[in-house]
Amino acid sequence: MIIMSEHFLEINEKFYKDYDNWDKSKLSFSFNLGTPTDTFKRNFFCDSKNVTFDASKIIKIINKHHTITDEIIKQVPEIIKDPVIIILSLSSNSRIIFFSEVSDANGFPIIVILELLPTNSSSIKVVSTYSKDTNLQHFIDDSIILYISSDTTRVSHWEDSFGISLHNYTSGFNTEKLLEKNRTHIGC
Repeated sequence: MIIMSEHFLEINEKFYKDYDNWDKSKLSFSFNLGTPTDTFKRNFFCDSKNVTFDASKIIKIINKHHTITDEIIKQVPEIIKDPVIIILSLSSNSRIIFFSEVSDANGFPIIVILELLPTNSSSIKVVSTYSKDTNLQHFIDDSIILYISSDTTRVSHWEDSFGISLHNYTSGFNTEKLLEKNRTHIGC
């Protein structure tokens, strides 16, 4: 049974100060974004690992995806904490993709991809974040939806903002059935 708290991350508030103080020359460490909530652990079968974001990965993302700014990177913990939708990655059953209202300067939604079973790490890792600027409806239609926020106003606004429809998936926004149906596909 899923509890009604729909937050997925207890944010490490120190992350924001650490990020602001980072000069981007030191790359061999990870930022601690926070700890998965009980909702996250129960539904994605994870223990109490931290969620981390490698400094070297952040630099690669910013250099590759020019719409990803420091301000967007600093919103990654909030995207994980309070998503509108979570889907299973098409490329790996150990990766999940978070969407929220955060968008880039061009109005495209920002996605955050977590690796639940990273190699050589005891933490859950942010492996990418970028703006999804092409075929968003097709991307969602081809995916396994693991979670949709029960806040119907928020979901409707999200759909309108990005020109997509979740009406085929929501069926009263029953997040419990969505997660129960897809549990066999995920896990830490």
